Amino acid sequence: MDFRNTPDIEVLYSGYIDAVNEENRKERYAGKEQYFHGSSAGMCSRKHYFAVNKVTKTNKPQPKSMRIMRLGTVVHDDFEKAMNFIETLKKEKKSSKRKERNGSNSLLSLNIGPLLSLIKDIKKIHTEKEIILEQYKVRGHYDMVFEMESGEIFLYDLKTIASYPYKLKFGRNPEMNQSMHQELQVATYGLAILEKFERLDGMFLYYYNKDTSMLKQKEVPMTYLNQAERYWTELNNRIEMGLPPVDEGISPVHSWECNYCDFKDHCWKTE
Repeated sequence: MDFRNTPDIEVLYSGYIDAVNEENRKERYAGKEQYFHGSSAGMCSRKHYFAVNKVTKTNKPQPKSMRIMRLGTVVHDDFEKAMNFIETLKKEKKSSKRKERNGSNSLLSLNIGPLLSLIKDIKKIHTEKEIILEQYKVRGHYDMVFEMESGEIFLYDLKTIASYPYKLKFGRNPEMNQSMHQELQVATYGLAILEKFERLDGMFLYYYNKDTSMLKQKEVPMTYLNQAERYWTELNNRIEMGLPPVDEGISPVHSWECNYCDFKDHCWKTE
C-alpha cells in the first residue's frame, strides 16, 4: 500500500501553533507595542529597543522550539483552570445551603473533602491578569495571586522547565551564579501587585518539570523589587538615547540570549 499521500501532521500542528500565537499576539499586544515586556525583565537592552520600535522580526523560532513553548502554554492553561476551579468551589461552598434547598447539582457532591480543608485559608485567587507600570513603560501578565484570609498577598509565577535546568536549580549541587531573569520578571509583577493591593508578603517561582512532572517552588527575596525598579529605570534611560550598543552584560546580558532572539539579524546589520 502506498502511503506517500498521508497527511503531514507535524506541519498541520505547526500551522495551528502559528495561528494560535498570532491570535494571542493580537489580543495581548496589538496597540500596546510601546510597552516593554515584563517577561523580558533583566534581558538584552537591544531586544527591548527593537520590540518597542516595531522592528521586523527576522529570526522566527524553529517548529521544535515552538512546540516546546506551546507545551508550556498548555501547562499554564491547566493550572489556570485548576485555580478557577478552586474559586468556583469556594463559591459553591458559601452557597451550599441554598443549592441544597433548590436541589441543584454542586461540586460539593464530588469526593473533594480533603481539598476543602486545604483551601479554607484562601480568600480569593486571581489568575492571568494584565499589569501595567506606566512609570517604567512596562506591561505583562502575572500567573497567580493569592489573597489569604489573614490578609496576606502571595504572588506566583509558573515556569515549565526540562530536567537538566531543573537539576541545576534543585539538584544536590545547584549551579551558582544563575541568570536572575526569572526573579526580576516576577519582581516586576510584584511592583504592580504592591500598587494594587498595597501589600505583598511573598513572591515565588513555581517550577513544573516537563519530563517528570515534579513540582517545586522557589521563594524570590523581596529585595528583587528594588532590583526590578533599577533595571527598568536604567533601561528607559538607555533607550532614550537610541539603539544601545553591543555591550556584554547589557546588550546582551547573557550570551545565550542571541540564540533565541527574534531580532538577531538586526544586530549583525547595525554593527
